[in-house]
Order: sequence, then structure tokens, then C-alpha cells
Amino acid sequence: MNVSGSSPLSDETQYCGPAEVRFLDLHQVSLALAQGRAIKQQQHLEQLCFVLCRSAGILGVSQPTATREAPNRIAWVHGLRGLASWVIVLSHFRLCFWEWSVNASTDGKIHLIQWPFVRLICAGRPAVRMLFVLSGLVLSYSTAKHIQAGRRNAALLCILRGIQTRYWRLMLPALCISTISIGLMWLKAYNVSDGAPGYLTTGIPRSMGGLYQDIWFRVWGALVDMWICGWQPAHTSLWCMKSILVGSYLLYGCWLLHGGQARPPYVHWVVSAGLLFSVEAAGYMLVDCSGTILGGIVAYHLVADTQFHSSIAVVGLISGLFLASFPIGEPNAFWCSWMFDLACKLMRLNEFSKHNEATCAFWYNIAAFLLVMSITQLPNLQHLLSAQWLQATGTVSFALFLVHPVVFWTVGAATYTVISAGLSTPLGEVCLPAAAAMFVASIAVSWFASQVWHKFIEIPLYNLVRGWLVDSKEAWTIDL
Repeated sequence: MNVSGSSPLSDETQYCGPAEVRFLDLHQVSLALAQGRAIKQQQHLEQLCFVLCRSAGILGVSQPTATREAPNRIAWVHGLRGLASWVIVLSHFRLCFWEWSVNASTDGKIHLIQWPFVRLICAGRPAVRMLFVLSGLVLSYSTAKHIQAGRRNAALLCILRGIQTRYWRLMLPALCISTISIGLMWLKAYNVSDGAPGYLTTGIPRSMGGLYQDIWFRVWGALVDMWICGWQPAHTSLWCMKSILVGSYLLYGCWLLHGGQARPPYVHWVVSAGLLFSVEAAGYMLVDCSGTILGGIVAYHLVADTQFHSSIAVVGLISGLFLASFPIGEPNAFWCSWMFDLACKLMRLNEFSKHNEATCAFWYNIAAFLLVMSITQLPNLQHLLSAQWLQATGTVSFALFLVHPVVFWTVGAATYTVISAGLSTPLGEVCLPAAAAMFVASIAVSWFASQVWHKFIEIPLYNLVRGWLVDSKEAWTIDL
């Protein structure tokens, strides 16, 4: 091949098409690089490598792919989910130190752990509502992007895929953990906690009669009853999955009513407000469903790149943390009695039907919405939430939520029993060294078990659902 002009590659070769591979003299390329034309010839060399690699089958694409949006656009969501998961886990494991972390005073005094903001150390229920809002954000993000770009058909496709898979995505892991819990119960693995104080055995599954009865009720609970009544006898921590499931379908319905138009999601506001303020008609457990819909509102404004002053975001962040400190079982505390009364008036609760859980759910959902919406406007906080350890926890957050109660009732209880017996602790009394060892062992084993569960159970089940119900190779995710 002859050199054409000053270029080592002829015009014909320089602009060769993607479907045609030509014989190129690499020696000429090296000579050109040696002559000081490195930048220009590097471009030719990159084109040459692309053509040769593709023709050899190294590249599996027929044409260059379009530039994708940066994957870290909502990376902080994973970190926030991981942080919320750890708060939930620690709020359950604090039973090891129950006498030092009680919700309500037993002596009429307000202790340090009961003050606003300090209570966030044990704020498991607000963290659950945070997962509701984050779930709505993740479920809505792709749909909101399509709507913002005017792709109504693509938005509808995202909604239909979610409707197809959401039940199975949540039900199959719930069925697996319920089955494991039944097996542990019949192997008497939960009996290791019999020597521990009574508060450590809270929520442990008990037999309902015979093996077949247990299997039937547990399977029925995992398949149907949990999604209707929010009750799962084999795994009491699954109560929140009813709100996750129902809230997801309400969220999809809101997007369908939205009509795929690039306008503010007024439907979401109306439905979420109706659920928050109409507990008498809907039942207080449905108040939690408003959190998922509020997450859809956050997703819409995140995609629309809505901006407001950072000072407003800071005020919203502090207000959200304060509301998340609302104490359960202590409505008459001097700093929250007015919040309790206000929630009862807004939710139209009378004296007969007044329920402290409903008022907590009311404030916790608003708190989670304020926190997530504020974080969208605080880049420094987003950077902190993108830490690698939080990202890793966010990836296995669903698995961690499922496995940690079982670990606490077995490994943790066994650790306490062995150490307390070795220290000759009287039956029923608290052994602080044993409680500390129980706390550490439960955290370590829960983290390891969540990694195993995520890799060998959750991901295969998720891929099974995708392959079974969705005939598409496009990557899409639905997470708790």
C-alpha cells in the first residue's frame, strides 16, 4: 500500500466502513508516529483497532453504542438504603441492651436516649418508612425519565413490567425465608433462647400444632395472607412487605393516571395526601403506602432537576430528623404531645380509635420524604452517602432485612446462652458480657448471611422472574 500525502493511511483506508475490513500496513503507522504526528495517528490507530477487534469477534456490537447517562446519578440512594438497613438491624439488636435503650420511661423521667435526634440510634420504624420512600423513588426513576423525554410508550412499558414482576420479586424471597424459619423451628433451633431474658425472645416463631399445619399456614402466609393482612407467622419482620407491595401497585396506578405527560405529578400528591389523612377509611397500615407514592414525587423532581436553595434543604433535613424522632408508646412526652394531638386531628382520629402506631406512621412518612427530598439538593451529603461500605450494604439491604431476625434468634441467642452459662448468670437475669457478645455475633453473622443470601438466592430468583415474565434483554431493576 502506498502512502497518500502526509498521511500513512490512504483516504480510502482512513474512512473504511464498519462492515469492511482492509489490509493495513502497521509499519507505516509506526513510521508516522515516529515522525512526530502522534496525536493524529493515534486516532487512526484507535479506528484500526476497533475494526480489527470487531471483525475478530472481540467486540460483540455491530455499531458504537450511544452515550449512557452516568451511573452515579442516584448512587447515593443505594448508600441511604444501606444506612437505613443498618438502623433497622441495630434497632432490633438493641434488645441485647434493652434496659439501656427503652422506648418509654418506666420511672417517669425522660432519659437521654428518649430525646429528639438521640432517639435516631434506635429509630427502626422511621428507617422502614425510609425504605418505602426509596422504593418508590427507584421504581419511578426510569418511568419519570421516559416521561420527561416525551417517550410515553417506553414509560408505559416500564410500568407494565413492574406490575408483572413486583409480586413475584417480593413473594419468592419471603417464601424462602419462611420455609427456612419453619425448618429451624422444627429442628428446635429457636429453643436455644429459652435461657435468655424474655425480651430477647420477642417475635420468635412458635409451632401452630403439627408439621403440616405449620407448613400450610406459613406457605399461605407467604403467598397470600401477608399481602392482605400484613401477617407472617414464620417471620414477624415481614410485616412491612405488605405496605411495600400495595404501595408499589398504587404507585403504578398513579403513573398510569398521570398519562405520561411531562407535568408535575398532581395525582401522586392527591393519592398520598388521601392515604395520610384518611386513616379512618383506609386503615392505619395503608398510611405507609403513602411513603412509596411520595418516593415517586421525589423521582419526578430529581429527573426534572428541580432546584431550591440549600438553606431550605438544610431546614428540611433537620425537620425530617426531628420528625423521625417521634417516640412510640410515649404520646405524652413534653416535647411531642402537641405532635400527637395534631396528627390525630389531621387523620381524623377520635378518642375511641386513636392509635399511636398510626400517628407514628404519619410523621415517619413525612420525615422520610423530607429527608430524601432534601438530600437531592445537598451534593456533599450525596457524596458521603456514596461511600463504598454504604453502597455494599445497599446492594444486600433486602437480604439483610430478611436474614437478620433469624440470625438473632439462633446464632445470637446461642451465643448469649453459652456465655451466660459459663459466667454462672442466674436464670432470667441480664448478663452484660453475654449481651455484648450476642450483639457482635449477630451483626457479623447477619452481614455474612446477607452476602450469601444475595448471591445464591436473591439474584437467581430475580433472574428467574425476569426470564419467566419479561421477554426482554434490556437491563432494568426493581429493588426493595
